[in-house]
Amino acid sequence: VGAWRVRAWGDDRLARRFLDEGFVAIGGAEVPNELRPWPGREQLAETLHSSLPTREPQAISLFVTYWEMFLQQVTDGDVMVLPTERSTVAIGTVVGPYEWHPDDTNPQARHRRRVRWLRLDVPRSDLDKDLRNVINAPGTITAIRKPHAAQRLLGDG
Repeated sequence: VGAWRVRAWGDDRLARRFLDEGFVAIGGAEVPNELRPWPGREQLAETLHSSLPTREPQAISLFVTYWEMFLQQVTDGDVMVLPTERSTVAIGTVVGPYEWHPDDTNPQARHRRRVRWLRLDVPRSDLDKDLRNVINAPGTITAIRKPHAAQRLLGDG
């Protein structure tokens, strides 16, 4: 079982939607279409470059990696952590494949993974320092590759 951290771009209303509606999402208007099937790194990089022409190639490559994680590496049963404010996180498990919601009025909520939230408003101080360091790090999505991360986040180890 993997463990991941996804951000809601510092948008408290979006984070609240994630929790209330049971999902996480990445991306926005820069990816205007469904990404199923996986288009591949090169094609996605072309899409991102067209939408974000002023971004450096290194940034585009990083964004492609985020999408690859979200679409190809996150799987059902993985643990998902959402920083909900400066001092808390929500913890849940992924319960479905990638979903495309083209009619959502918020472009940042169109590319989704369903999550069953298990623990809300967990003080970050309750988490081990090595987990906090990953959760607090920058980036849209990241794997939490610490020993027994999923079990520890769920309170099982």
